[in-house]
Amino acid sequence: VTEQQSRALVEEIVRGITESVQQDVRQHLTTVAAVTTPTVLPAVPQPAVVPVEETPEVSPTLPATPVHLHVACDVCLAPVTGVRYKCCQCRNYDLCELCEAKREHNPDHFFLKLTQPVSCGRLSRFMAVEAFPQRPATATAAVPAQPQ
Repeated sequence: VTEQQSRALVEEIVRGITESVQQDVRQHLTTVAAVTTPTVLPAVPQPAVVPVEETPEVSPTLPATPVHLHVACDVCLAPVTGVRYKCCQCRNYDLCELCEAKREHNPDHFFLKLTQPVSCGRLSRFMAVEAFPQRPATATAAVPAQPQ
């Protein structure tokens, strides 16, 4: 092999390697450009920024604290708001949260814990009839007379 042939062979190898590297670089740049080129997205409306102090904490249709209409606490005499405690043994005895926490009512009595206002008709389904004994005069009138 002559020097001229060797040189031609080396140039051919270098040219092949150079073309291969250039092709790889072009392919890599095309891939990188496709990945990094931002695609145009449709405009998305951004929600309005509301300061924290103006954000409502509850639904505007519901009061923040439930109010039990026409119900007063039998200890402090205040209208019952929030949780209402209804005694199951006493005919008409309701407590607010603060007075119930004092545990001053008969400890043998059970209470219904009402977190939302309830009408009398709905409440009567939960109250046992036996919890409200009749007056003695009514109870004795219903007892038949015994023969002597």
